[in-house]
Amino acid sequence: MHTIIEKLCTLWKPGWQGMVMGEMKYKKGNGNSRGRYEETFDGRRFVKLSVTDQDTGERISILLFPFSGNQGESPAPSEVRYWKTFTPEEVHAYSLSLGDHNEIHLTSHPVVSGFQLMEELMRLYPAESVKLRFHHPLYSGEPLYLREEGTGIQGFTDVLCFTMEKL
Repeated sequence: MHTIIEKLCTLWKPGWQGMVMGEMKYKKGNGNSRGRYEETFDGRRFVKLSVTDQDTGERISILLFPFSGNQGESPAPSEVRYWKTFTPEEVHAYSLSLGDHNEIHLTSHPVVSGFQLMEELMRLYPAESVKLRFHHPLYSGEPLYLREEGTGIQGFTDVLCFTMEKL
């Protein structure tokens, strides 16, 4: 998985600086093309990138949106369990290992990379295909809690950060 994420990061353009992931999909399987494209929707800019590894058949795609720190607020439910805290050093090291150029992952109090969350979640909940939707940025140093519902996983700080569903 790390290799295909690295390939996706090589497509980075300076104009996307500061944008955050709204959604990421990952799938194991066969494929034979690589691609990327940029679209505009309702006058609001978003970017969709996707890569298929010709050797392994892995496919990953992401949607990037302009940064907004005020999305999807909801109180964390009581039936969650502590999962982990990402330190700034861990976020920096992970992003640098990818060649990630998005400075929101490299500041003194960075937003945790969605790729880093995906890799950690896939270690905990292996699946052939998953979709991760981000509702709120997760900052380094914030304790992160998880709640499982069937095949879905929700991540919380004091707000709902993300939902992951196995496809």
